[in-house]
Amino acid sequence: FTIRCSYVSIYLEKIFDLLQPQANRYLFVRESPKGVQIEGATEALCYDKSDIFALLQRGKACVSVLATKMNMDTNRSHLIFTVQVEQRNVETGATKYSQLVLAELGFDMSGRSKGQTMEETNILHKSFSSLGNVIKALTDNQPSAPYRDSKLTCVLKDALGGNCK
Repeated sequence: FTIRCSYVSIYLEKIFDLLQPQANRYLFVRESPKGVQIEGATEALCYDKSDIFALLQRGKACVSVLATKMNMDTNRSHLIFTVQVEQRNVETGATKYSQLVLAELGFDMSGRSKGQTMEETNILHKSFSSLGNVIKALTDNQPSAPYRDSKLTCVLKDALGGNCK
């Protein structure tokens, strides 16, 4: 088995790498034969659960938070932690691939946003609305779902709509 993990933040509809924040560059979502991928995201090899927990802590330390009267740790970005597992059969050469996506959704409970905070709140609400629209489309068995309406739904496409076999 090979286990790789990545950790990104979606802030103001831009994707940032939490495992390499000093790079300070935007990442992009693309589709590949393995499913939805975040191009340019750091993929760290993990050998056991302590490696995974260390990556979670490292990435979480890079998340920007803005204190409000409601919550001292209000996170206005969505965090996506991805665990990719690849298994190769040494006899046949066949490869199996799976992916687990964990999402921590940002929120704003203040209700009185101004300036930059207002922009953050509006974009968060738009991404939640997009997520609701995708879930509704899927539950109504519509022929297509509006995944491209937000970065959050683009990144979560495989987890929401699935490409399981």
